[in-house]
Amino acid sequence: FDTAPGGIIDRIPTELNPYELVISPDGKTLYASNWASNSVSVIDTESYTVRRTFAVGDNPNDLALSKDGRLFVCCANDNTVVVIDTERGRPTETIVTSLYPQAPEGSTPNALALDHTQNILYIANGDNNNVCVVSVEEPGESAVLGFLPVGWYPSSVAVSADGETLYAGNSKGVGHSSANPRGPHSPVREGDG
Repeated sequence: FDTAPGGIIDRIPTELNPYELVISPDGKTLYASNWASNSVSVIDTESYTVRRTFAVGDNPNDLALSKDGRLFVCCANDNTVVVIDTERGRPTETIVTSLYPQAPEGSTPNALALDHTQNILYIANGDNNNVCVVSVEEPGESAVLGFLPVGWYPSSVAVSADGETLYAGNSKGVGHSSANPRGPHSPVREGDG
């Protein structure tokens, strides 16, 4: 779109179901995660063409681009974040976001935020109700540092400009699920314990 008059300039075909966009600092490259085709399109913003497509994990969604050119890609259906080295033009690392490396799919990583130093990556795990904290200081040597419990189904994360505060948006609120032994009107009443 041309933002001044608001008209459409062009349409750029990508793979299936483009989900999230992130643009390079120089404005010349746009990255699009493609939810249904498990890929990321690399788009030239001057020619409006797809230069290449990277295969990534299942259901790629949120993207974060670091200052050193690493593109972090959340993959909701396989508990991973794929790291693409945009300078060398290839995926270089896969970060497992689940509590245990061999856990079955179901953590649902769906949002990313880099801290102001670009050394820590925060990953919202929607179905685990936590934020995975990862050291990404050394390319190719990322390490999970731990997990922060948050509300119900975190779906966005952001770090304050001073780097002192992490914010998590919880799609389903601060409540929690509970057992339903008394029918559809659970949670269990007080004293039924």
